[in-house]
Amino acid sequence: HPALSVKAPISTRAFIISHNEIDEEPTHYYAWVTVDVVGLEGKRFWPIEAKFAEEGFLAERLLVTATHNHQAPDTIGLWGDPLKEISGTDPAYMERITESIEEAVRSAAAAMQPVTVSVASTTMESQSPYFSGSKHGGKNPVVNARGMINDIRDPRIISDRLLTIQANHLETNSTVLTLTSWSGHAEMGSGRDDDISADWVGVTRDALEAKYGGTAIH
Repeated sequence: HPALSVKAPISTRAFIISHNEIDEEPTHYYAWVTVDVVGLEGKRFWPIEAKFAEEGFLAERLLVTATHNHQAPDTIGLWGDPLKEISGTDPAYMERITESIEEAVRSAAAAMQPVTVSVASTTMESQSPYFSGSKHGGKNPVVNARGMINDIRDPRIISDRLLTIQANHLETNSTVLTLTSWSGHAEMGSGRDDDISADWVGVTRDALEAKYGGTAIH
């Protein structure tokens, strides 16, 4: 059903990491893009790979991911009318997605800064007893929850590990980028919602940017 309002804006975000020897052209680099949608087919960014390749940016150095957000426009065709073979996607919007990926990468390339990079990991289970249910020794009302995650399908597999990368400016130490990776499903909203939303991913990014500054990407 159509969205009626925007509760929390969705976005396309990108960062570029490049490493090279002093006074040499960068030989180790990649661009990472994440889009607040349920998923994307490769053909969405193939034209961008070709365009970047003409400018000397190797196509295999472009990585595009999606947050698997269910509160965004359909980008796979899942929510149309399968019985009538009608896709849930809008062609004009899909073209806009492609444009936004290119724009995000070019914007990141234009704003590159010298940084030091820190990598860390933890488990959500270890952060609070309220993140896990009694089955895992916690206090969450959901008995089977572990680190805020519950797997309802067999085989039951839960990974509540939170991975982070943070890049801080080489001279000022100010935060340039915070990247988070966690396997929590980005569909906290109801299936009856009429609002576009970045879901908990958007809330997390806002909180990280408020605390550290810079750009947060999940």
